[in-house]
Formats: sequence, structure tokens, C-alpha cells
Amino acid sequence: MGADLSKDVIPLTDLKKNAGKVVKRVVETHRPVHLTSRGREVAVIQSLSEYNSKEQERQFVRGVVQGVLDLESGREHELSEVRERLERN
Repeated sequence: MGADLSKDVIPLTDLKKNAGKVVKRVVETHRPVHLTSRGREVAVIQSLSEYNSKEQERQFVRGVVQGVLDLESGREHELSEVRERLERN
């Protein structure tokens, strides 16, 4: 979901005046709002559910990348070894 530049970019002063309205729009549309100050983008507001979803996605991707790096560097274990270790602990 990309930003609709005509709708999803607002000046920081608009947020100060209408914070509740801006937050309601973010939650209802599931799109982030980009905030500007003096014409430059300075921050992004997104709903908590969208943030949590994206954070879970980032953590998953990091885990996959780490797993691939572990395999490439020879840091791997047989399933039977892992089961033994888990049963001992």
C-alpha cells in the first residue's frame, strides 16, 4: 500500500490541530499518513495493528535470513540432535 500523495501527506501543523481526525483516518484506511515540516517529510503515523503486522513480518524475514546465513556457514544440526538436547533440558 503506497501513499496517496494527495491524501496521505499532511503538514505537522494539521496534525497538531486535528490529531483525533488524523488518527481516525489512519485506523480506518489502514494507510500511513506522512507528516511534513517546512515541506519536508519528517515522520509517519500508522495504526498500531499495521505497525504490529509489519514488525512481525520484519522479524520473520530476519529469522529466515539468519537461518540461511547459518546454513551457508555450516551452523546446522540434525533433527535427532536437537530433539535429544530438548529432551535433556
